[in-house]
Amino acid sequence: MKHVKASVCILALLNLTGCNIFNSLDKPSNDAQYRTAAEACLDENNFNCAEEYLSKISTNDLDSKLSLSVYMGLLKAGISPGKLMKALYDNLVSDTSSNSSQASLSQQMELNSIYFPTIGTPSNIFSPPPPSSSTTCQLAKEHSYGMLLTVIAKLIDHPSSEGRQALFDSTIYKSYQIQSTTQSKYLGFISTLTFLAYLLAENQSTPNTLKMSDFVQNPSGCLSVLKGTSADLSLCSAPSGSKLKLGKPINYQNAIRSDFSGDVTMGMISSGVLELAVSIQRLEAAEFDVGKLEDSLPNLNTQFGPSSTTFIGCGSNENSDCPPFRATLLNASIGDCR
Repeated sequence: MKHVKASVCILALLNLTGCNIFNSLDKPSNDAQYRTAAEACLDENNFNCAEEYLSKISTNDLDSKLSLSVYMGLLKAGISPGKLMKALYDNLVSDTSSNSSQASLSQQMELNSIYFPTIGTPSNIFSPPPPSSSTTCQLAKEHSYGMLLTVIAKLIDHPSSEGRQALFDSTIYKSYQIQSTTQSKYLGFISTLTFLAYLLAENQSTPNTLKMSDFVQNPSGCLSVLKGTSADLSLCSAPSGSKLKLGKPINYQNAIRSDFSGDVTMGMISSGVLELAVSIQRLEAAEFDVGKLEDSLPNLNTQFGPSSTTFIGCGSNENSDCPPFRATLLNASIGDCR
């Protein structure tokens, strides 16, 4: 199966080597043949066909059944392993991500001390980390992990509450049930990465786009707040029509699909970046080479995870908005400039 075989290249970081394709069988009659037939169906994005053959795989080959179910969930969301591999390679390895939506680089400016004091202040005060070397419409290479999520989010097909629940159920939830440690942790990582991008994609105002204006009412004004040239935090408040509210943190490891019902929340996103950081730790424990991942994606949890000053500072009213959280998404280079 080209989709499945392609995906095993991802954490080889991403050498983009060629992968063999499984051959389908005319009359499958045992687990191995049902598996190969399901793979062939997935190669054609024929999900009804794939589900038929997956249903025939016995519990003796449960890991294969669960793994293929995860791949099918990703494909239904519009994310093929090949597309995911390219996004990871372009944004975390080769530094060749597109700059077409970015303004030219300018010198870094200190973050506004009124709203963004230095690290070590009380936990209820918003304090995102400053850019490491430069400030632009998107914060360029030092925050390429945020651009990675933007790239993946723009691949998502028709994000919705129902699709979100189905994606969690078919990917993250099933990855925890896989007995093979290596396969479980690997699929857990790519599932969480995709799910987090899906949550962000639900904020888009135009299909297959994700812009800063989908998160804040005035992107340039909010960036001026981040850079310290404005003190008006209202510039980072919700754009018209946004349904994104605070919500509450969710423990992904104990969650079920109904925990992700309703409108997408900041709590879902915040908990998602924590789960992503944990999934990378699991990969490292399973002896994957996670150097490129470890230096980038876990920083999102530092910036707006459930224990961050940003999220804690949002308060406890689940139905409230939190402009500082929205600002931190921009500070992480999530969303195209225009």
